[in-house]
Amino acid sequence: MMTGRLRGRPVSFEHMAYFGWLAFLTHMFDWTNGCIAVTNAEMDEIRDMVPNNTAIVTNP
Repeated sequence: MMTGRLRGRPVSFEHMAYFGWLAFLTHMFDWTNGCIAVTNAEMDEIRDMVPNNTAIVTNP
């Protein structure tokens, strides 16, 4: 699954495929509302890297 940034905004191509022909709208606004956008596979990878109950802090 591909993710990246487009014009400074997070992009998940899985998300874009879900909306079909409306996918182009995701390029017009920040659909994450300040959240980090990750796919299920990426979330599994993060989960596998840290012990259970570990707090994960993200900084801008």
